[in-house]
Amino acid sequence: MTTAERLRAKLMNKLKELFQLSQPDLDFGFYRIMNTKAEEIANFIDHDLLQEISDAFQLVDEAQRKKLQDAVDAEIKNAKEYGVQDPENSPKVLEAKEKLNAAKDTATTEADIYDHLYRFFERYYDNGDFISRRYYTRETPGKAAPFAIPYNGEEVKLHWAN
Repeated sequence: MTTAERLRAKLMNKLKELFQLSQPDLDFGFYRIMNTKAEEIANFIDHDLLQEISDAFQLVDEAQRKKLQDAVDAEIKNAKEYGVQDPENSPKVLEAKEKLNAAKDTATTEADIYDHLYRFFERYYDNGDFISRRYYTRETPGKAAPFAIPYNGEEVKLHWAN
């Protein structure tokens, strides 16, 4: 099982836990509605959602590949116009081809998206309750913290900018 498939299964299990489809003893209010629609929700999580995600990745992949392939073709054309001996192996063409080959590897991108979604739902949902947990991020020499102001993970941070 690849990393993307493992993370996808982990996300699907978290969504099923979030909707509490495995607890028929909850038969009041919102849960009554969820129990009557449990089959549809499970079908959506197991089949329709996966299809939507696959379609979205396919659209992005096709558009990105076409754009990068056009860039490769344009660089080859430019190299030929400037009279380069071997236009297929000119530095700019090789760089454009490298970007095209890197774009073909969407498995890591897909795995990252599943991981981010899982961490989002896990951060706001625990044992049947929606909660707000603090979110911490570290600043490292290679990566700055993604916040413009000092942030300690509070849900709301008010800051007066002068």
